[in-house]
Amino acid sequence: MKKFKFILPVVAFVMAIGMSFAYVKVSENVALIEVIERGGAYWQVDVQCNDIVPDCQVQLTDDSGVDLPGELYPVFIYDTATGNTVPALDSSGIPKKFRESDLEFVAIAN
Repeated sequence: MKKFKFILPVVAFVMAIGMSFAYVKVSENVALIEVIERGGAYWQVDVQCNDIVPDCQVQLTDDSGVDLPGELYPVFIYDTATGNTVPALDSSGIPKKFRESDLEFVAIAN
């Protein structure tokens, strides 16, 4: 029992030191934005696709809300810190509506 009373605090101390090295600080300049690829460029959209199925899509509309002819655009999440894009997630299966005039160009360095 004397060994256990000595070993337990030593193990706790060693674990505390180990956990201090396991802490990772997240950069405060990281931003995740939703983008679509259109005409070879990325454009920022704000449609809030966040669920569990990678099928989030955008249908562009004009200023009066009428759908523009053309394809549905898949939405990607762009990580400004790493420059990576991944498909956005959405389980509704219904394309999100977004006005074409609200698109903002996103300069992505490759």
